[in-house]
Amino acid sequence: MARYKIPYPSLNESLKHLRIQVIDSLPYAVKHLPRFNTPEQIFKYCKNRYTYKNDPAGVELFQTVPTLLTDNEHGQSGEGDCDDATIFCLTMLLISGFTDCGIVLTGRNKLKPSHIYAYVNDNGQRKILDLTNKNFDQERPYPFKQFIPFKISKNQLDMFLQLADAPNP
Repeated sequence: MARYKIPYPSLNESLKHLRIQVIDSLPYAVKHLPRFNTPEQIFKYCKNRYTYKNDPAGVELFQTVPTLLTDNEHGQSGEGDCDDATIFCLTMLLISGFTDCGIVLTGRNKLKPSHIYAYVNDNGQRKILDLTNKNFDQERPYPFKQFIPFKISKNQLDMFLQLADAPNP
């Protein structure tokens, strides 16, 4: 199971680790998790399997989807903080064919964001997947908000999906 347990890095380092965890989650998700037709279905599926839990003080955990769901760092399946929820949602969006997606950084100011969640552009509308909120497409009002696309090429995604769907030798 892939996981990183490190002292809190810089924001750019955190985003790199988050990206790695999403990519590392794809083969597991393709083999073991359902695909959905709408972002709202993905939100509901993820919401039912996720419980917010702070990382230990001074440590940043980045959990892949299999780690989050089966070998959880907190000892309880589905427990993680907002970056773990974001990894989960982005992975589910990608395997379901929603490639126009990304992350939202929010907080009191742009130098120190305090929250992260996923978004997807679906049929020309941006939808929010923040598992720390009760409802789909719901956001808390933060003064700072930055949308960052999650870029993965169609060829790269297809390669991950084909590898994950390949029968075991």
